Amino acid sequence: MTKVVRKMLIGDFWRIGENESWFSDMSRKGLHLKKIGYFFAHFEKGEPEDIKYRIDMSLDKNNSDEQKELYMESGWNYITKFKELSVFVSPVSLDSPELHTDPAEQSYALQSFDKKIARNTLYVIVLSILGIGMLAFIWFIDNTPALSLIEGSSIQYPTIVLAYLYPVYTMIRATRSIRKLRNNLAEGKPINHQAPWKKHYRINLVQSIIIITIVAIGATIPFIQLAMNKSEALPKETDDSAIVRLMNIEQNPQLVLSQRAMKDPDTDKIFGWENEIAYEWSPLAPRQYETRESGIVPEQMWADKSGTYSPSISTQVYYLTFPLLQERIIADLLTRNDFIFEGNNPVQHESDVFDTLFTRELEEWKEVVGAKGKGIIHVLYHGYADIDEIIIVMEEKMDLIQNN
Repeated sequence: MTKVVRKMLIGDFWRIGENESWFSDMSRKGLHLKKIGYFFAHFEKGEPEDIKYRIDMSLDKNNSDEQKELYMESGWNYITKFKELSVFVSPVSLDSPELHTDPAEQSYALQSFDKKIARNTLYVIVLSILGIGMLAFIWFIDNTPALSLIEGSSIQYPTIVLAYLYPVYTMIRATRSIRKLRNNLAEGKPINHQAPWKKHYRINLVQSIIIITIVAIGATIPFIQLAMNKSEALPKETDDSAIVRLMNIEQNPQLVLSQRAMKDPDTDKIFGWENEIAYEWSPLAPRQYETRESGIVPEQMWADKSGTYSPSISTQVYYLTFPLLQERIIADLLTRNDFIFEGNNPVQHESDVFDTLFTRELEEWKEVVGAKGKGIIHVLYHGYADIDEIIIVMEEKMDLIQNN
């Protein structure tokens, strides 16, 4: 059974001279070209031979039988094709005449290819702009792009952007290559069939490895998140975790925490808790905790007599990979709750514990966000406790974050 070896292409197939030279060098090593794809050339392993390769351009993608027979009579055998380019071979010992001897004629033949490649490049650019534009709209729709990125909901977007940009890059490169080839042929410069190819081969290999690595990482991240992310009911008692608990703020022995499970009405499966903690992971914030907690104080009413006093709190804790993200994350956390505070701008405070501390209040609503180093704590509270009590508890929790 004949062994077939695949090798990464030099890159742009319009580098005709370099590809011809590469194929010839491979044949001298006993690897003879059999097929060409978008990314790989397929070689059949055999005896080393000194063979000339020529890439011919034809508007007829399948090449007419008459043309193949004409070339064969001149000593050139048809091997394979790639789009409008066909590959012919001839042993060096046969000393076959060149397929083309007039560079100007070859330049003229390239006009149709030049227009087609340019038109296709324009289509790819327009489609990529539309795709990236739609992606940007989704990413920035709630005006919290950095928060969306570290929480993982948009972690795939950079990889998707690369998937749009890479075809644009390759098409522009092809357009430039064919234009340069046309101009050289028009000036009477024939194709160099022994052009050096190793430099572009190495460049394309490095580019391919980088792109494949990025795509592989991007495709792996959702599975890691699926394995590591989890949620569970909060314990009834307070604990030593980095989470700001409702009982830490209220400090009322009459407070009763809700522990109601939320079920799918069709399957009765529990999908969450009224008071729960979620553990999440992303490359930019490997430690994330989020809680939602509520309770009631049976003997106490809201001041407006609207019902039993029922305070609530939500806490987000992030431990960032890069502290440079801190400022952007804080801004996004505050932006997310702008609708609650009706345009009430947060106030920045000096703090001996936090590098950055913001607060804002509107009636029973209080919001505090503090950051130190790589750690960020955000608290949104609804109740009658003083905001200074929230800050004191957050300072204690920040020490836990920094030490864990």
